Amino acid sequence: MFLDVRTSWRLDGSARVLEQLAPRVVRGDIELLAVADWVAVGPEMARLFASHGARLIAGAPDPSSGSRRGVSLAVIAGLWLASCDAGAVLEIITDGADDHTFDAVGYAAARRGAVFRRLSLREIRG
Repeated sequence: MFLDVRTSWRLDGSARVLEQLAPRVVRGDIELLAVADWVAVGPEMARLFASHGARLIAGAPDPSSGSRRGVSLAVIAGLWLASCDAGAVLEIITDGADDHTFDAVGYAAARRGAVFRRLSLREIRG
């Protein structure tokens, strides 16, 4: 599961999301890959994600980067897709921004035989 972590994410909301995902991580159902500009997001957020078992991946700079942010995550997801088996599940959690880059990831996943789910941070937080 890829998490598109941005500066708009807050510690308390992120902690709630990670707590909801924790049982799936412990069972080994999912692997968390958190993509962010960790300098902009901050060390507290990085520690929070790492403490919940997420692999921290450096993404494009967050502030005012526009579509480059989504492209960075799409490239990382594409690398993952290249090694996945048919039937694998790729989930991306975003802040709900309408980024067409993630549509391209979904199309690539379908061509690979993988299942793609784009989840909204707001939906998961409740």
